[in-house]
Amino acid sequence: MKAIMGVLVAGAMVLGLAPAAHATVRYAPTAALTEMGALEQSGLPSVSAPDVSGVSDYGATIASQIEPGGEPTSYSVQYRVRGASEWNSTPDWTLTDNLVGATRVSVTLEPLAPDTAYEVQFVVSNSFGSVTSATSTFRTNAVETAMVSVAKLRGKKSGLTSKVTVSEAGRIGQKASSGMLGPTRCQSFKRVDAAGTYTVTCTFNKQARKASRKKALKLVVATTFEPSSGAAVGDISRVKVKRKH
Repeated sequence: MKAIMGVLVAGAMVLGLAPAAHATVRYAPTAALTEMGALEQSGLPSVSAPDVSGVSDYGATIASQIEPGGEPTSYSVQYRVRGASEWNSTPDWTLTDNLVGATRVSVTLEPLAPDTAYEVQFVVSNSFGSVTSATSTFRTNAVETAMVSVAKLRGKKSGLTSKVTVSEAGRIGQKASSGMLGPTRCQSFKRVDAAGTYTVTCTFNKQARKASRKKALKLVVATTFEPSSGAAVGDISRVKVKRKH
């Protein structure tokens, strides 16, 4: 399935463009490299090596300085996974103002694949010909996955205690049941503000305390962690609590 790419130019969004990368173009002229009133000379454009910023797990912003050479000049960004043989390309945009001196342009490429190395380059053209910039490389960020682990899970007469390690801020939840589908024996929640190891106490309910007087409790303990953003993760442990005399 082909992705739809939108291009924002002077406040308008144009849909239905290919390839499968969304490109938002912004440009702002820098100070002209010639003095006011100097003789304008036409010729091939020039372009600096791309600067890469704003790298995320799904995109990046590519910028460059273009000198149009006194002529209306079009430009585009070519990009590919590093090592691939074929280039993808954004649509062309055209500079029609500030044709003498340097103009800084930027293009945001998205969506890109996470944790992937890319090569990018600018191609600029006017009536005198085309010029390709040097190539720059960057790697998109890996998608971060939350983590939870449980240690030192112990059963006491009053309930369970454990050491729960998490990767970031969020909410820890713990539920102990007699078997996977059995009755709930305790349930607790704990909100944490940062990554670290925390003590979690799960106090037995009335039914659990009554059951423990008759026999030992064999419990399945489900510990979950809901990060501030992203998907929840979990851990399953088992513990035996001795009969309460």
